[in-house]
Amino acid sequence: MYKTIEAIYENGKIKPLYNEQLGLKRGKVLITILEVFEQTDDGSEASFTEDDITRLSKSITLNEDPLEYQKRMRNEWE
Repeated sequence: MYKTIEAIYENGKIKPLYNEQLGLKRGKVLITILEVFEQTDDGSEASFTEDDITRLSKSITLNEDPLEYQKRMRNEWE
């Protein structure tokens, strides 16, 4: 079973965005770090804040079960 949680990596620590109980005693963890930057008016890059990421993540809606989507994407490679 796969379980995906959102977290922030900051100063060597991973901080989950939500207090979510996974119901596992032990599991393998794969971590993907996403660098999030935005372009400022002067052309330089500025990173999003944790509040920005939380606000934006609430605007995403799923039209499909995430597990079914993942299976469909994997099947395209077979």
